[in-house]
Amino acid sequence: MKKLKSDYYQKNSNKFGWGKNFELPEYKIHELLPHISGEKVLDVACGPGHLVDVLNKHGFEAFGIDITPEFINFAKKNKKGDFQVADANSLPFKNQEFDTVILKSILEHLKDDLGALNEALRVGKKVIIIVPHKTPIVLKRRGLLYSHYQDKSHLRNYTEKSIKILINKSTGQLVQIHHIEKLPNQSIFFELFIAPKIIKRILNKLFFIIFKEKPYYLELMAIIKSC
Repeated sequence: MKKLKSDYYQKNSNKFGWGKNFELPEYKIHELLPHISGEKVLDVACGPGHLVDVLNKHGFEAFGIDITPEFINFAKKNKKGDFQVADANSLPFKNQEFDTVILKSILEHLKDDLGALNEALRVGKKVIIIVPHKTPIVLKRRGLLYSHYQDKSHLRNYTEKSIKILINKSTGQLVQIHHIEKLPNQSIFFELFIAPKIIKRILNKLFFIIFKEKPYYLELMAIIKSC
């Protein structure tokens, strides 16, 4: 089963934004950095090691684990950091070995998301999780789905309520939740019109002056401390 998952992740990695050829956007790094505590950091499901590499370049002592051997081999050869093949639900580290553990885009793939969260809380003093936000019903009714719905390896998506329920069942304590990856409403609205660009810009500007924009977010970030 793990081999099948590993093959799927490797095959679809570039399509869904974690492959060898993927470049980690600068804004994603800046979203994470303010929440990372201490010096020793673990990235669970690190893929080809992009984030671990960036964190080491920012002065952290960063480590990465992943179930896909091909990713780990690539990371060892091309990225800065300490990498090894391991399972998120059975981390080969001591209790409280890390100051911060990052679970980015991994819990939605796991049957036992609570077990993986508790394992991260075991080895880390602080855990940062980033998960896909469930598309609001109002958008689904209009035929809009967030891009992560295309990834067939996702077992679930999350809401703020379901994240809180998960954390309340864990051995950690919720510190804060952030909605991240804001949907570019104005850009989408702009593309709905077939008209000269100048007309589209005027309509777009007028619409959002008259009507208040409702924010929608693609992901949720939760900061959790180990108890």
